[in-house]
Amino acid sequence: MSNMKAVAIALTKARGVAKKTQKPFDMQMLSILIPNDQVATENYSKFGKGFQVLEMPVSDEGYQALAMLEYPIAAEFTTGMVPRFGRMETMVTGVSGTPRVIDISGAAKA
Repeated sequence: MSNMKAVAIALTKARGVAKKTQKPFDMQMLSILIPNDQVATENYSKFGKGFQVLEMPVSDEGYQALAMLEYPIAAEFTTGMVPRFGRMETMVTGVSGTPRVIDISGAAKA
């Protein structure tokens, strides 16, 4: 387990049947903002300013804790390795400390 400070803007739960495989799915995702940094390598370059959205999978236990919160929030999220689709994957497993709700109501009027 480890902790990750982030701004979360949404929590999503989706259920359905996959079109391709016709198998049922059930997943939870936390949308967080991460810096949109500049990247420059031999084969790739990207110019970025501001933030971009990263979708993080959420464990069943993590979803129960996160579903009780209002969004957007600044918080310290716990992450860990959880089995998913037959392999281990890093997921958000909960929140530690006291999340702080971020008021963006004024931004909608801009």
